[in-house]
Amino acid sequence: MMPFLATSGYLAVQFLLFLGVVRHLPWGRTERGILFFQCASYGFLLTLISIGSTVLPPDPLLVFAAGLHGIYSLSFLELWSLTQGSYSLGILAQIDRLGGAALPSDLAGQTDIGRQKQHQRYQSLVSLGLLRTDGQLTARGWIAAHTLRCVASLSNSRKLN
Repeated sequence: MMPFLATSGYLAVQFLLFLGVVRHLPWGRTERGILFFQCASYGFLLTLISIGSTVLPPDPLLVFAAGLHGIYSLSFLELWSLTQGSYSLGILAQIDRLGGAALPSDLAGQTDIGRQKQHQRYQSLVSLGLLRTDGQLTARGWIAAHTLRCVASLSNSRKLN
């Protein structure tokens, strides 16, 4: 029970650190920065677990603790991503600004959010070296795509998007 409580406390401190410091930093407002923050936190936790395992008797709950951080990090990244440029949130915000009197024609500008998000994702894939500027996969992109296809096959080939 102690590793669970310790990990929960660690995650609470990590979340408060994000709220109080990281989100106010320029890199803390980017998807790559949030990913780095979560990965660094996870690496630090694994280091603590490794050090603790040399001093204390092995505890199966340590594996659970690492998994708990993994679930937390993925949930955090997903929620953060959904709040950035969300079509639905944009519509709700515009309806709120118009005092609840928005008509479908008033919301036509919201379609730009999807196009901007798609362009940002495309640029990210190019900068990561996964796509060429003509939209074709690079060698690294081919490996990434096939790796993801293998992972998707574990879900009985159901469409993930």
